[in-house]
Amino acid sequence: MGGIKVKIKFSKYKVVIFLFILVAVLTPISVYGYNTYNYNKYFNNGQNLLVNEEYDNAISSFKKSLEYNRNNSKEIESKILLAQSLKKSKGSFQTATEELKNKKYLESISSLKKVIKEDEKRYNTSVSKIKEIEKEYINENTNNAKKEAENSKYDQAIVYLDKILSYDNSNAEAKSLKDKYNAAQEKLKEENNAAVASQKSSSGNLSVSSGKNKSSANNIESTKKREVLKSLDGVRKEAEEEFIRKSQNIYEEFSSGDRSVVNGVSGY
Repeated sequence: MGGIKVKIKFSKYKVVIFLFILVAVLTPISVYGYNTYNYNKYFNNGQNLLVNEEYDNAISSFKKSLEYNRNNSKEIESKILLAQSLKKSKGSFQTATEELKNKKYLESISSLKKVIKEDEKRYNTSVSKIKEIEKEYINENTNNAKKEAENSKYDQAIVYLDKILSYDNSNAEAKSLKDKYNAAQEKLKEENNAAVASQKSSSGNLSVSSGKNKSSANNIESTKKREVLKSLDGVRKEAEEEFIRKSQNIYEEFSSGDRSVVNGVSGY
């Protein structure tokens, strides 16, 4: 009986040891399996969300997968950065579309240049769109410049051409038109200066003519005054001569009368 009890106790120990070993072996396997399952679950979910352009949710899912497998941290971090970049790329494309609607050509081009190659849905479209916008921008400014030049507003015309050259300084048409309008502007300035000088000269001649006419009038008036004075002087002289003549006659008559009286007295 004693031998049987010993054998039973020994068998119990063997079972306990076996179970202990089994738990020790299965636990890591179970943990590994659990972690692997969750890692794959969140990682694959992140990939699907990335494809569907749900970038914020994709980033959250990738970060969650890191909790179950740190060994793939570099791969997960690259996925997170890609999701962030694609989000910005999509935003830049949408911004460019709105800017183009408002004819903000240069701003739209700048936004489209921020679309990355990894954004396969929008990159090629952005490249072709940039070329279209550049052409539209140049044509619009060229046409505006020509309209201003038709009205001799060369300053404003050159402003439009400078917009083109500031973006594309090798644009042959803009360079040619700018040279043409600069020359026309100089010619216009010369014509305006000549017109002003001619007007000043005409004003000066009118002033001289007016002065001459005034001088002639003064001379005529002086001549008339001299003639009047001369006439008055002649009248004055005639009056003096008449007065002297009459005075002499009176004197002679008076003298003759005196002699007659003397003779009468002597005869008496």
